[in-house]
Amino acid sequence: MNRHLWLVTEPSDLSENLPEPTERWWTVSGDRRCRGAFTAAGGVMRIVVPALLAGDAELVQRYDIEVLAAAPELADRVENRRTTLTSQADAATRTRYYPHDRATWIAHGLTDVVLAAASRGGRGHVLVVTEADWLDPTDATWLAELVRRADPDLLRLVVVTSGREVPEPLGGALRASAEQVSATAAWATAAQAGRWLSVGSELTAAVDAGLALDPESAHLLSLRGQLCQDAGDLEGARASLEAATHVDPGLAVAWANLGSVLYDLGDLAGCVTSLKGSLAIVDDADVRDNLAVVSRVLAAG
Repeated sequence: MNRHLWLVTEPSDLSENLPEPTERWWTVSGDRRCRGAFTAAGGVMRIVVPALLAGDAELVQRYDIEVLAAAPELADRVENRRTTLTSQADAATRTRYYPHDRATWIAHGLTDVVLAAASRGGRGHVLVVTEADWLDPTDATWLAELVRRADPDLLRLVVVTSGREVPEPLGGALRASAEQVSATAAWATAAQAGRWLSVGSELTAAVDAGLALDPESAHLLSLRGQLCQDAGDLEGARASLEAATHVDPGLAVAWANLGSVLYDLGDLAGCVTSLKGSLAIVDDADVRDNLAVVSRVLAAG
């Protein structure tokens, strides 16, 4: 199963591995020191709204407050039909400090806009958010919502941090819905070859390129195991995932995926052991549900 990616690195480690942006590949900075509230969300709005206006202007207008809260410079293109106290204030007195409940409401609307933009362009989009450990709380709320709601096959999120504590609720969303990797030279090579591991035929070649540089990268071994499973190569998947858990016994996603492969192979006892191994590291609701199902099958004989 495809997942979002959480890359932990120093920004300089990946600066030379950023492919050129395309209509399916977007990148924004999350550093709040640049623009304050909704720095990252505003960057995305400036990318996607012009194209949406050309194809579905009414959709943008339904979210006029949200879009202009994140990207006020779009006011000359997006009519502010639903005025608010903030929009009525003059520039000298206007504030962009939002209470949590209002920031959450805006975040939901912005997520709707981003997903609509990705849906119009078909599957296989990638959004890279750099400096995500410097997010403003408004962006942390928005990006967490996007991580939870976005189908990685439609929009793969690549969230890049540099080892600082990630603000909540984004941290929790990433732990639940993203694969965390350390961006070594091997990973940077894989990212470049596979355009940040977007869906497509380049993905297997990208992972192999990374493993050629670092054959003991647990994260790349785990990802190769997922690819083998998706391709129907269950024995190859088991070999890669077992190697990943051997290299890094604390990689919860590798244990969870190994459990899925063992289930498909008919090894229910091994599946239970692997799922329990994953839960011992991270308490994930989906893994708990899968363990309950397999345990009932075993109990039924």
